[in-house]
Amino acid sequence: MKIFVSWAGTRSRVLGSCMKSWLQEDLMHGGEIFHSDDIPKGNDWYKDLTSALHACDAGIFCITPESLRSQWMLFEAGALSQIGDRPGLFAYLYGVSKIDGPLKHFQTTHFDRDDSRKFIEALATRRDTLDKSAVLDAFDRTWATFEAKVLRLMAQPIRDVLPEFPSLFEASKTFNEPFSECSDRGWAARVARIARIRERLSTSEYAEIMSSDPYSPGAYKTLMNLLDRYEMHIVSHLIQELDFEVLPGFPWVG
Repeated sequence: MKIFVSWAGTRSRVLGSCMKSWLQEDLMHGGEIFHSDDIPKGNDWYKDLTSALHACDAGIFCITPESLRSQWMLFEAGALSQIGDRPGLFAYLYGVSKIDGPLKHFQTTHFDRDDSRKFIEALATRRDTLDKSAVLDAFDRTWATFEAKVLRLMAQPIRDVLPEFPSLFEASKTFNEPFSECSDRGWAARVARIARIRERLSTSEYAEIMSSDPYSPGAYKTLMNLLDRYEMHIVSHLIQELDFEVLPGFPWVG
């Protein structure tokens, strides 16, 4: 059985690599599984890709929240979806609730046991020479190992998943100078910077990416709470008690 696997980005590559070895070693012995990286440099990429795909039984796109930002994956998906008499095209989702663009036309599978079993069954039915019951038996034996491997390897440094993330906190004194040492007392500017960062992190793009870490499901929520607390702490210093001078001659002055 010949299968094309697509990935883009650190965690998508991890998912694709795990999928590739799982299919080859446990589920579909002797199957040929390849990625566009396998196409020699200098070749006509689109021609080679479409030619190879015509000989495939299936194409699998391994999608994580951050890989949805990849123009390469979207281009690849768009190219494959336009092929006439195309093979089965599947989107394997990790930490993604929905997909749009060219990928939305693919059959979607979420990273859980029941949905993954249906996905493997659908793959097996695309090649008559495969014993579907044997493939599903192999799935039942190996799913727990595959799941644990994916979860373990998905724990990647945030700077590898979101390269721009550290710059949100490194670019100014807001998070790198102790509040008590704020020499210019530019507290209002700090509040404004925190608000901008919180707004950026509140977008669905960041929220889905950061919330999909299998080992720190509460890390994103904790970070947002800390930003709120820091902002409130600064605001409390902006609200100061004011002493009003009593002016003589006013009617309410006794």
